[in-house]
Amino acid sequence: MNEQEKYNSPNSDHVIEIFKTLSTHVQVLDEASAAFGNAAIRPAIILNGGAVIAFLSLFGAIWGKSDLPPDIILVGRAILFWLLGLLSGSIASGFGYASQKEYASAIRANRRVLLEHIISGSGLEDFVKPSKRYLGKKRKSKIYFILTVSLVIISLSCFLAGSVVAYSSLPGSVKY
Repeated sequence: MNEQEKYNSPNSDHVIEIFKTLSTHVQVLDEASAAFGNAAIRPAIILNGGAVIAFLSLFGAIWGKSDLPPDIILVGRAILFWLLGLLSGSIASGFGYASQKEYASAIRANRRVLLEHIISGSGLEDFVKPSKRYLGKKRKSKIYFILTVSLVIISLSCFLAGSVVAYSSLPGSVKY
């Protein structure tokens, strides 16, 4: 057996280490799936939810105490913007989770192909081309990721729009 055949044999330390590395990688990706949805999307949800609570508190505090009441139509619009921001942030959380799960599934599919190569004894020479399943899962993951980012941008835009409209609803403010 020449050096190349030893290197590619299913029992070589190199092949076993690659499989172990891929297994660890999948485990880390699964852990990242849970963390991604929380860390990346939490600010959009907290900003919009906090804005609704803070503004309703302010609105309640000034309602009967001012000669000029807040513009109710604008108050409603501001709250609507923030609620839309909460909704889009929540949906983004789901898409973010789906994106990470699809990516981890793609890696798992590639690992499965590697395992089949190891078991069959064909080694690594045929393992350079990604499987169709891997490519499909990775494409799906990218679509979910783009949707996630888009929804987070929409959520943050809703926060900004709601804040501008809320300011405009207050007595004595500049109307936009």
